[in-house]
Amino acid sequence: MDDSGARQRRCRALPAVWILAVLSSVTAAGQTALRPASDHPLDLNGYQLRLVYENDFSRPQKVAREADFIERLPGGEWRRKGRPSPDSEWIAEGWGGCAIRDGRLWVAASPFDASGKPEPVEPGLRSHMVVWNRQVFPADFLLELEMNPCGSTSGLTIVFLCATGTNGEDLFDLSLPPRRADYAAYHSGAIANYTDSYWSRNTEAESLSNRLRRNPGFRQVAEGPSLTTGPTDVTHRLRILKAGAHVEVEVNGKVTLRWDDPEKPLGVGRIGLRSMEGVTAVAYDNFRVWKVTPKSASTSRPPVGRGRRTGPADIPARTLSNRFHKYVDVFPPAGESQVGSEWSYRICHLPFGGLESGWIQ
Repeated sequence: MDDSGARQRRCRALPAVWILAVLSSVTAAGQTALRPASDHPLDLNGYQLRLVYENDFSRPQKVAREADFIERLPGGEWRRKGRPSPDSEWIAEGWGGCAIRDGRLWVAASPFDASGKPEPVEPGLRSHMVVWNRQVFPADFLLELEMNPCGSTSGLTIVFLCATGTNGEDLFDLSLPPRRADYAAYHSGAIANYTDSYWSRNTEAESLSNRLRRNPGFRQVAEGPSLTTGPTDVTHRLRILKAGAHVEVEVNGKVTLRWDDPEKPLGVGRIGLRSMEGVTAVAYDNFRVWKVTPKSASTSRPPVGRGRRTGPADIPARTLSNRFHKYVDVFPPAGESQVGSEWSYRICHLPFGGLESGWIQ
């Protein structure tokens, strides 16, 4: 074999090698393979973090059911007839199973039997599920949670962020229509939110991607690799940073996507966990939320004067302490010394009633 013949064969082989390289970067569905925004975890060095909520599911907790405070009218419409009980830690929408057991929050497409397993039901009787935490969380936060799909081979899981009514109502305001885990009610109905779809086995293509949306409108605004492919009986760790208009999603130690909202970013709201009816069961653990503040702004003072408040005028600022559920922030008013001051700025989480805030002495 002479050198010229070998060179010709190598030249003829080059296109095939190039084609294989291109094909290796394309998914089975014909989509270009997605790459994470970073092979590293979230960079939180620029933020001051303060834990505002922590739940490891080690204690008994009440789960309210939407079905208990909605009703169907003779014409077939659904309406709210009440709010969740103030002592409920979680509010489940849908008719599947939801329970705190063995140090985890368990959610399934059908009710649990006495042994804690999802009851076998006909496919048409399975339910999508959405489970809300009772807290109204700050506009800027770091969410961390763990989830295990418990061997499920179908379905999709989503987390809702910054969820409120489209006019700022609390999610359980009596004026809002019941949602009953119908997905259209969450992405194109009477509520606003961001959603992150982070685990799926609906299709191969869907299982490969993590998709961020802004609602209402079902608008996909960012996409990255899911980083949750492989075995379905393993625990995944999800962290989401929302700081102003900036959103980052980290899955299993890598930042899969980053996005800056070009519109007015969504603010304070609730966090919810959704699983489609194809998911046999999902177990959540170590649910934590921190309030985040840019370090460069952590020592600034809110533009509020002594005694001035930012909540509704019918509640005097000094009586807010009798109405709050959880303190979220602490600063003295303008002109007051932070050290030794009796003043504090408190954002008050009213159970199932939104936020109040103001200076309190």
